[in-house]
Amino acid sequence: MEIFCPDSGSSGNLYKVGDGHTSILLECGLPIKEIRRSLNYNLYSVSACFLSHEHGDHSAAAWDILNGGIPLHTSPGTAKALGVEEHWGLETCRPGDTIFVGGSLVVKPFKTEHDAKEPLGFFIYSKETGERLLFATDTYYIRYLFPMVNYLMIECSYDEDILAERHDVSEYYIKRLRVSHLSFQMLKDYLEKMDTDYLKEVYLLHMSDGSSDEKLFVNEIQKITGVPVYAP
Repeated sequence: MEIFCPDSGSSGNLYKVGDGHTSILLECGLPIKEIRRSLNYNLYSVSACFLSHEHGDHSAAAWDILNGGIPLHTSPGTAKALGVEEHWGLETCRPGDTIFVGGSLVVKPFKTEHDAKEPLGFFIYSKETGERLLFATDTYYIRYLFPMVNYLMIECSYDEDILAERHDVSEYYIKRLRVSHLSFQMLKDYLEKMDTDYLKEVYLLHMSDGSSDEKLFVNEIQKITGVPVYAP
């Protein structure tokens, strides 16, 4: 599968995933002009957009995506929070649903844990390549294990040790980070439980400024998985 990560973090999130036959967007958290520029002004090369939750760094261009005629798949709670629940281009989905896109991609949403109305992660299978991709961001915990994952796009927001030493942020910031985002330590715990034998690549998403260590995260996750690890 082909994975393109124009932006990841609190300033905006946008990812494009494709299998050579069908392409989709995961998140649309940049202004539509920047999204078009990132995709070489070929927005209609994507068949749909899947949105995890309503926070602006993930959903900024939701209305533009819908008004541009690209189906937007998200939970009813997210749609209501964004005020798009009546839009003709909206395709609501719930955990456990199976969504077929473009003839080759099969997407299964699952529940995540975040301070949003009804957040989702997405497990994606390509009938074209036989590969599987797991996408989970903005969640402090992942309650499910998925079979034969080849590509892992997963949050690695902060390190507990670094966070404990920060004196330039409020207690509210620290508490919210811990109950809404996946830490480096929690990611390692998840990988220890996960069958990593099928992994080909790992993408570490949504690192927090000042509370993360990109080099440490990449090196440690490479040791655990034995595959290339990227921090877009």
